[in-house]
Amino acid sequence: MSSATITGGDKCVKSVPVIDFCLLNDRDDHNSTEKAYIKLRKACEEWGCFHVVNHGIKEDIIHDMDSAVRDVLFSKESVQKNILPKKELSYITSMPAMPYYKGLGILGADDPGEVQKFSDLLWPEGNPQMCKVIQSYTSGVTELTKNIIKAIMRSLGVSSYNYRTSGFRGILRINYYDIPANEIGGMITHVDYNCITVMYEDDMGGLQVKNKEGMWVDVKPVPNSFIVILGDCFKAWSNGRTRNVTHRVIREGSDSGKCRMALPYFYGFPLEGVVDAIPELVDDGHPRLYKPFTAGEYREFAMEWKKINIQKKEGFRAETGGEENLDMFAGILVSSINSTSAQFVYPKG
Repeated sequence: MSSATITGGDKCVKSVPVIDFCLLNDRDDHNSTEKAYIKLRKACEEWGCFHVVNHGIKEDIIHDMDSAVRDVLFSKESVQKNILPKKELSYITSMPAMPYYKGLGILGADDPGEVQKFSDLLWPEGNPQMCKVIQSYTSGVTELTKNIIKAIMRSLGVSSYNYRTSGFRGILRINYYDIPANEIGGMITHVDYNCITVMYEDDMGGLQVKNKEGMWVDVKPVPNSFIVILGDCFKAWSNGRTRNVTHRVIREGSDSGKCRMALPYFYGFPLEGVVDAIPELVDDGHPRLYKPFTAGEYREFAMEWKKINIQKKEGFRAETGGEENLDMFAGILVSSINSTSAQFVYPKG
């Protein structure tokens, strides 16, 4: 089970739900399966996040990825020689809102060819073992992410033919926190603007999510699990049925010198894809909440918010993190976006 302590309080409460993925596919126990789908729907509605266990990705694949990234990518020599000089890489170093943070992105991580390009940029002399490790991990997480989306849609009562994920794109980020002892660092308070994030994190802890009552909850790591975080685009896609959870990382450095690492995998609409509410989720009881918008336009809007707030000192201590962005950009009642925006034409395949 997963438990968490509400920040600033003494009470230990059951919090971020744990979803057993095996139960969602148990054909021999219909009752348990239905209960699991109800639990999943409530997790999406009330939390906007959950742990998933028994997900099907082998533990040694996760372990190999953790070790490879920790030992190779962020060694001092590797960073100085192979990462910093290459502007093609999405590399981020510490900034006022996120002290002691380093991040590296793999764009198009769901495409083995893009992973190969990433590997070639870092290791022009070749590193087939590292490339194989990354490809095995990203392949597994991509398939898991697709299956999670399918499960969420089923939990919401959406027919399989009424939504598509073909054309979606994946981005893997490697988030690394090298926080000295007696210092505090973290990740800026924010809401993911994308569709869904499926994240591995080590056992260091530090992730916090804001519950529906507006209180911060410390999320304790669950062994051999992934944490799923739903973002703005999923909320619009579901016509507001799912929650776009505010979250952050805040933790104190360890005397052991061990660094915190997380691997968020962002998956969602291509930049040219139009995000529009799934027809089955719009009815008299659930009127349309958001106007259609392209994922690329919304990304630019959300990034402007981030550019401003990323420079604020210790942004990981902020109480808000752009929760109003989606309503401001596409909300039916508050947005000035042209209501004649094109409807989403699903990619073939």
